[in-house]
Amino acid sequence: MNTKNIKIDLANATGEEMHPMISEAFPYRFRRMHFNPINGFSVEWHWHREVELFYITEGILEYQTPEGVYQFPAGTGGLVNAGILHRTKSGNAPDQTLQNIHIFQTDFLCNDKNSLFYQKYIEPVLTSGIDIYHFQGGTRNTKKILDRLQKSFHLNEDDFLYEMKLRQNLEEIFALCTSAEFQPRDATPGMTKMDANLKTMMFYVQENYSEKIAVSDIANAAALSERECYRLFQRFVKTSPANYLKQVRLEHAKNMLAHTDLSFTDIAMQCNLGESSYFGLQIKKETGMTPTEYRKRHRS
Repeated sequence: MNTKNIKIDLANATGEEMHPMISEAFPYRFRRMHFNPINGFSVEWHWHREVELFYITEGILEYQTPEGVYQFPAGTGGLVNAGILHRTKSGNAPDQTLQNIHIFQTDFLCNDKNSLFYQKYIEPVLTSGIDIYHFQGGTRNTKKILDRLQKSFHLNEDDFLYEMKLRQNLEEIFALCTSAEFQPRDATPGMTKMDANLKTMMFYVQENYSEKIAVSDIANAAALSERECYRLFQRFVKTSPANYLKQVRLEHAKNMLAHTDLSFTDIAMQCNLGESSYFGLQIKKETGMTPTEYRKRHRS
């Protein structure tokens, strides 16, 4: 299986995905994601201030957040709330998974936080405590949402009323998300602060994986004790900070094996995975293949 990650634009040290195409005049962006052997089958941990509203047209896509892991097969969709740390991975590899996404600031729907519209239909979604809304199943409101979602992706950008029709569809989806079917839940006490600390530590690892770093360095990045660092990783990422660091290094190493001609020694050095012999053992343990076999498999 190709484990190449799809690249996105991140702000260094924060892990925030940047959307330079989104403007104040039109705070919206359409994106079509192709998860396949050429582009890759996963997008690593990131977050963004915008809402992400998506529909799966082919394959299966898995979303992971600190709250859990969710699968979305073709014909379903979801809404990733603003500021939620998440990663995605195709559940359909080596076959293709296709995803259509609306990425937008809620200002696109309503920029007056004192208005009745914002307080009745926008704010309840943003403050619901729900990390990802799931649009799958046969309930009436879910069917309506999926219908609006599909229609919104088939609008013609060249139509005179395109922006108005798009906003109308997104407004209706937000309004339907406030129905009793999608029950808000109490946010985990202190989750906002914990989420910020977790983001800081995870992206410290992603920025510094090639360096010799210890758990104490990861904890210091968020001004936390090692004990609190361990607790946050175990609770929300379901692994230790040391294992997370190792996994990040291995993912980069596998990408280099598949997509560069660097020697095994150079890859091991750049990913801080020790001597080439130890590196070979780790790749074998991770993939069931030697580095040579892995490179050959992903070049064929």
